[in-house]
Amino acid sequence: MTSSPITSHERFAAAFRHNFFSSDEWAGLFQAATRYPARHVAVGGAPRCVVKDKLVAISNFSDEEAAALRESKLEFVRVLPVVNSGATTPSLFEYSIWFKKSYEEALRGYKDSFRRAVRQAERHEIRITVHREYDAGLIGRIYPLYERQMDRLNSFVFPQSFFAGFLQMPSAFCITIEYESTLIGYCFCAENADNLYPSVGGIEPAFFPLRAVNRMYDYLVRYACDRGLNIHFGLGIHDSGFDRFKQHAGATVYKVERHPDHPVLMALFVRASRLRWYGRILRRLSKRTPARVVYQVMPTT
Repeated sequence: MTSSPITSHERFAAAFRHNFFSSDEWAGLFQAATRYPARHVAVGGAPRCVVKDKLVAISNFSDEEAAALRESKLEFVRVLPVVNSGATTPSLFEYSIWFKKSYEEALRGYKDSFRRAVRQAERHEIRITVHREYDAGLIGRIYPLYERQMDRLNSFVFPQSFFAGFLQMPSAFCITIEYESTLIGYCFCAENADNLYPSVGGIEPAFFPLRAVNRMYDYLVRYACDRGLNIHFGLGIHDSGFDRFKQHAGATVYKVERHPDHPVLMALFVRASRLRWYGRILRRLSKRTPARVVYQVMPTT
C-alpha cells in the first residue's frame, strides 16, 4: 500500500514544526541585543517568548492563536499558508521557504537563468568555508563587508556585538565566500532539526559578474539536500528583486500578517528607504541607539 502524497498545506505546516524562531536561543539573542526583559506567554498551549511587547518568534500561528495574541496586545508576525503572488491582496512583506528535496529535484526546480549562472560560477575558484566555532577575528573580517552592504541597501546597521552573539548560539554557524585570497561574502545561518535558516548575508558587488551570489545560494541548497532540510529564506518585500531571486532558486513565497498592521506607514517606509538621506539617518541612529534599533526591527529573520 502506497502512502498518500504530502499536500502543500501539510508541507507548509511541517516546515514550522521545529521552528528555530520559537527557540530559547533565538529569544536570548534578541533579549541580549535589545537589553529589554523577556517573559513567556502561553500561545496555543506552548510558551512563547516576548521581549517588551513584541513576540520574538515568527511562525504559522493559527487563527485562534493570532486572535489570542491580538487580545493580549502583543505585536507579532505570522506566515499564512497562502502563496503571496496568488493572493487577492498580497502582503507588502512576505516569507520564503525552500522545501526539502534531492539535489537532482532542486536543479530541475531552478529557473533556467539561475541554473546557467550556477554553472558559470563553477568555472571560477570560489571557495566556501563553514565556520562552526565563535571567532572574534572572523566577525571582525566580516563586519566591514556587512557595513558596506547596509550602506548600499540604504538600511540600518546592527552592532558588531549582535553577530558575536549570533555565532555563539549552539545552533549557529557562518559561511564565508572567498575568491583567490579575498573575502567576498558571508552568510550567518542556524540549523534546527530539519530546517536551515540563512540570516544576514551578502556578496561584494564587484564579484557579482562571477555569479558568486548564485554560487552561495546553490551551496545552501546542496547543504540542505545533503541533510534533508527545508530552507527558511525568511522575510522580504513583495515583488522585490531579492525575493524573485529566491523564487528562481526554487523557493515558495508566502503571505505575511503583521499585527498591528500599518500598511500606509510601511509603504511610506519602503519608499523613504530609497532616499539616501533617510538611510544616513537610520545608520546614525543605529550607532547611537543600537538596542532600540534592533528592537524596532524585530521580529525578523
